[in-house]
Amino acid sequence: MCPELTRDHIPKARDVGHFLSVTGTVIRTSVTKASFEQFYTFAPPTSCPNEDGDAPPAACKDYQEIKIQEQ
Repeated sequence: MCPELTRDHIPKARDVGHFLSVTGTVIRTSVTKASFEQFYTFAPPTSCPNEDGDAPPAACKDYQEIKIQEQ
């Protein structure tokens, strides 16, 4: 394994945006969700839910939470 992609401990904030390899046992997963705080496209709504109807289109990113147990 490449040392640039592997960590001995839980990834830190400095690892955000980098591809990492982790080893562990998956103990829980969630369904795919949409994160409106991110600025990546996701299926936009067909109509504007805003009462005024002039809101800019929402930008969001899909993600999935996976909980793992370290080995």
